[in-house]
Amino acid sequence: QFKAQNTDMSDPHENQIETEYLELMNKLPTLNEKIEKTNFTDIKKAHFKAEAEKIIWIRCSI
Repeated sequence: QFKAQNTDMSDPHENQIETEYLELMNKLPTLNEKIEKTNFTDIKKAHFKAEAEKIIWIRCSI
């Protein structure tokens, strides 16, 4: 089974990765609030509308 290695904080590169990871994890909760929730039906309608427009565009260009 996979075991995560301990971070070697004496390595500057490892230290930078860990710092950037923690910064991103701290920003994540605030980003989640800004994400617009969309249900599956809305996505499906938008997909079919885009497909229909694509078909019409192809037929007009023939």
